[in-house]
Amino acid sequence: MTTTKKLQANLENAKKSTGPKSETGRAASSRNALKHGLAAEKFLLGDENPEEFEALHAALREALDPVGLLEEDLVARITMVHWSMRRSLGAEKELMSVFTPCDLFTERSRAVTALGQYDNMHRRKLKMLEAQLRAYQALRSDRASGKMTEAGPEPSPVGEDETRKETKGGQLLN
Repeated sequence: MTTTKKLQANLENAKKSTGPKSETGRAASSRNALKHGLAAEKFLLGDENPEEFEALHAALREALDPVGLLEEDLVARITMVHWSMRRSLGAEKELMSVFTPCDLFTERSRAVTALGQYDNMHRRKLKMLEAQLRAYQALRSDRASGKMTEAGPEPSPVGEDETRKETKGGQLLN
């Protein structure tokens, strides 16, 4: 249990510590708990180059050819996931450069596992975002070609042989 004297000393010391005063000091202290940046509140970290991020975004915009606000937003999110994957790869390379067999059950081993989990999460997110973008682009293309009206897709002709046949226990029903 803490003594009254020690508690009083702690309270006095707390009054003296008010944190960093300058903007530079505040910016530096805001990153005190940052370990790898994969779950960072601010997207670009202090040592990352905004021009490189913009170049990646421009390249993906050109490759994915978004039209409209929704598709633009999806491409922006795809860019962020790509950037996060690059960040993860860089962190993994740095970690593996000092990893030894003795590290198998250490904090480094857990860090490698965590990086793998982030990578898997990013890959799933990327796959989902790309599928959404393709779906919106297909919808836009269908609307432009007249295959779809505002009410929904136009019915396609179905021949006698293309009709769905119901089965029960593997046998065709009439």
